[in-house]
Amino acid sequence: MDREKQHTVRGAVAESLPNAGFTVALADGRTIRATLSGTLRTRHTRIALGDAVIVALSPWDPTRGNVIGRERGGVAPGGDE
Repeated sequence: MDREKQHTVRGAVAESLPNAGFTVALADGRTIRATLSGTLRTRHTRIALGDAVIVALSPWDPTRGNVIGRERGGVAPGGDE
């Protein structure tokens, strides 16, 4: 899937799940399940609770996605703070 065609949203990590999975709270109030993208796995990127992340939503299932980036500047909208 091309990155230009992906629908990306910002959110905050609400829960950590096994096998590099996360529950992400989006700014619009929805919660989705997301996994780490392959690039972040190979770079051993650490994601903690409350981290602001960028998620690419699946075009087939809007409740699933891939974490494709981590924001450096604190907690995203929809987070605890």
